[in-house]
Parts: sequence; C-alpha cells; structure tokens
Amino acid sequence: MTDCIAIRTYTWGPDEERLVAALTPVFGDRVRVAFHNRKAGVTPSVPVADFNDDWVRDNGLRVLADYGWRCGDYALYALRQAFPEFDHYWLIEPDVVIHGDVAEFFAEAAKLRADGIGVDFAQQAPKENRFVKGLPAKMVPYRATFALTRFSGRALDYLFEARKIYCKTAPGAHRFTNDETFCFSHLMAHRDFTAGGLKDHMPAWFDQGLFDTDPDLLDRSVETRLGSRNQVCHPVRPIDSFIDAVSKRVAGNASGFLKNMTPSFAEMSAEELTQLGTAVQQRITELAQTLKDEHKTETPQEALR
Repeated sequence: MTDCIAIRTYTWGPDEERLVAALTPVFGDRVRVAFHNRKAGVTPSVPVADFNDDWVRDNGLRVLADYGWRCGDYALYALRQAFPEFDHYWLIEPDVVIHGDVAEFFAEAAKLRADGIGVDFAQQAPKENRFVKGLPAKMVPYRATFALTRFSGRALDYLFEARKIYCKTAPGAHRFTNDETFCFSHLMAHRDFTAGGLKDHMPAWFDQGLFDTDPDLLDRSVETRLGSRNQVCHPVRPIDSFIDAVSKRVAGNASGFLKNMTPSFAEMSAEELTQLGTAVQQRITELAQTLKDEHKTETPQEALR
C-alpha cells in the first residue's frame, strides 16, 4: 500500500521547506502540497494540489469566508483528485513538528488500518459546539484535530460525495460543520469505515502533552525541553512567527473589555493611545521576564510537564 503526505498551507516559506526536508527521506517523491489560494509565481519544491474559490464551486462545495481554515477536508479532496494513485493520504500543517526519528513515527503509524486517523480521536458531546450542531440529525459526533491526519483513498471518495450532499442541505455559515467533526462523524456512522487515534495507539509520541491547538510553542524551547525524546508537537513556531502569534492572541483576548472603553478612546489623542500601548508593552515584558525567571528554578522533570 502506498501513502503520500501533503503539507496543507496558504503560503510558502521556511516552515514548509522544513517539512519537505523532514518528510522527503521517508516519503521520497510522494511529498505533496495542498495549497489554498496559491498566488501567481509561488512555486513549491514538490507537486501541488491547488484548491481555491473556483475549485470549491466547480466541485459542488460551499464557499465560506473561512473555508481555508474550517474545511481542511477540501484540501484532501483536491489532493485525492489531483493524485488519485495512492491508497492513503496524510495531511500535515506547517506548524507540526515530529521531533525525533521521523521514519520511526511513520513506520509505527503504517501498522494502523483505520480509514481515518487523527491524533486525539474522541466522541464529542451532542451539543458541544456550533459545528456539532450543524451535523445531520441523530448522527453521533466524533472529532480529531486536523493538524495531522491520514485517510484512506476510499474514505476520501465517500467523504467527498457526502460533503457535496451536505453543502446542499447544511445550515448557514455559523453552524456549517468543520473538517474534523464532519469527517470523523461520517466515517463512524458508516458501517464500511473505521476511525481511530494516533495518541491511543502510539502514546509514547504524545506523552508530554505538546500536541494541541494551544499554547503556541517556540521551536528552540521544544528542542531544549525534549532533547533526544521522540514527540509530535503542535503548534511549533520559529521566533518571528511565535511573536506574531502571541501578540495576536494577547490583542484578541483584550479586545472584549477594550470595546467597553471605546467612548474613552474616542477622546484620546494619537499620542495618548501610543502612551497606552507602551505601558501595556512594558507590563507584558515584565510579566514575561518574571515567568522566565520562575521557569529557571524548575527541575527538568517539572519543565517537561
């Protein structure tokens, strides 16, 4: 049986090339890219399956404002369509790092026979979130984070047709079911398909709790914490990307209570707003330094928790 692996991305840069370098010794010429809205002139070093607004419409799927993030399964359908010769299709995001022996990880994963596998596969509560509420009535919801998944070709053929039907009858954009809930719930509802979790079958690769959607992990911090230990980590970022992600998160978390102060901000000058931003910056820097100093006093075992 042959597998390919595709990097799911909307840009091309050092993170994507890092993955190509890490994956090529294992997959050879079976490394691909599932590229969302690729700009003219962008030429990755490996073959590409493009998906954009036109591709989505032409294939009977629904264009949502955030489908590039919400509907990672679209990337898989485009991949299967462009390269139909494989038995299994891995999808990996640029901020996933397989720390340690990459070949060993995929050799272990190759022993798993489920049609759909993700890291943290689990059943969801019937009313857990808006994406669950968008499922067909009476379907039992399941999920697994879409940052690292593998699906069989026949599962993708089924899911592609099921997604097209869903797009015709699904609720509005708010409850339109996301990739992880749609794919794993539909596979578990079908008697001919199976699904499972990487974390359940390969626990040693995830036992440090470094694979999640939060918090962001600085790449050199991961190296220091893990040493030679095998571990799959997400989301891992180099310093520039890490600073950008953390600053966005801080601003996003603050936006709620800041909105309540809009009338006050309206009376402030540009210089006063800059003064406010500088004061916030100083306090965040002081807090980060305090946390850094506290971290230095931890034992190696505490630091790995």
